[in-house]
Amino acid sequence: MITRRCTGRMHLLRPDAATTQTFLYCLAHAAEQTGVTVLFSVAMSNHHHTIIYDPEDSLSEFMRYLHGLVARAMNWLRGREEIFWEKVQPNATHLVDLADVLARMAYAAVNPVKAQLVEHAEHWPGVNTTDAFLRGTSLTVQRPAHFFRDDGDMPEHLTLTLGWPEHLGPVQEARQAVRGLIADLEARARQDRVSQGRRVLGADAARRVDFNSRPSTCLLYTSDA
Repeated sequence: MITRRCTGRMHLLRPDAATTQTFLYCLAHAAEQTGVTVLFSVAMSNHHHTIIYDPEDSLSEFMRYLHGLVARAMNWLRGREEIFWEKVQPNATHLVDLADVLARMAYAAVNPVKAQLVEHAEHWPGVNTTDAFLRGTSLTVQRPAHFFRDDGDMPEHLTLTLGWPEHLGPVQEARQAVRGLIADLEARARQDRVSQGRRVLGADAARRVDFNSRPSTCLLYTSDA
């Protein structure tokens, strides 16, 4: 499970359409170039969680492709020249067994719910492969209009196909298990919200967050344990 945060915890990955398209396009490209299998990915406004299977020991190369390309493309989109990611190395946690994989997938999916941004995992408008994983569908992404040249080497479309290693067992059972874990975590988040008398921010408001802003405390937009 790869986790990386934006510099200063800024909301540079706010879930607008251009950000989502850019990240998914770069993710699909990194997977294609390195042979890494992407299982799951969710990006909050200032960090991402991406779970991969790396049978060819290509983790470093994959992260270099993904984080380097995302940084350059997103800085171009935001009109920035500063560093995009935190200077510390990305967190790459080895998931030992099936239970670890399922728990981390559910955790990533429910990150926006725990942060009281949306009510259900599938409602998060940013990078969010929850629905694709549960349905077993691929994500075809058009090359972003910014940064990438029309006459360059990058293809007009890339397809991100979420994989599932055979040694982890039937994917149908995994989907059912993740669906149940998500439901449990969502219920807990709902209880917390009701007890605190809070409401979710909502997808539309999350899309409009100032990308130059950052959370004043470890709350709302981070949920970045």
